Amino acid sequence: MYLRKTKIFKDGKGHIYWSLVESVRTAHGPRQRTVACLGELNEKQQKKWEGVANQVDGKPIIRGLFDSEEDQRVEAVKIGKVRVERMRRFGDVWLALALWRKLGLDEFFAKQMEPGRETIDWDVMSCVSTIARFCYPSSELAIAERWIDQTALDDILGIDIERINEDRLYRTLDEMLPCKKALGEHLKQKYGSCLAAGLIYCFMM
Repeated sequence: MYLRKTKIFKDGKGHIYWSLVESVRTAHGPRQRTVACLGELNEKQQKKWEGVANQVDGKPIIRGLFDSEEDQRVEAVKIGKVRVERMRRFGDVWLALALWRKLGLDEFFAKQMEPGRETIDWDVMSCVSTIARFCYPSSELAIAERWIDQTALDDILGIDIERINEDRLYRTLDEMLPCKKALGEHLKQKYGSCLAAGLIYCFMM
């Protein structure tokens, strides 16, 4: 991932806005996808974003965030022709996904659930279902009809949310159930390692 800056002239003054962008492979070749619009950032905020990136899984996942060659490109935008479409929730689902990966649940379910002929693999659906419970604890029907399309999960996970419905969410729970015992052991180990890291940090303070 990298930050792309866009320069906008407003009231005779130039403003620089930042967007978090990632490169994805599509059937038509590599494309850039906007993950989040960050607005104007000062130097301190830039450093904070780099810190956030480093804390997601204990290692840098966004390298050279502000020194990409893309930063050298300036784009002019006509304010009068800009409109907002399909505003979606990003922050809470992004945090939930970060916690999911921090706990190693992405790797756990990928090993537990072998991919089949599904449009969206069951390990990814397990992630969607868990994030939904974290951000919007409700019924599968409410999640499918009133929540999922209001989030940026489709862009973040690279999935087609039109494929997610009430029945598929219920089926996901059925697919996750056999993993219950192994999941408990996995979380027990993660809890122990996180607690140990926390104690070490406290002693160092």
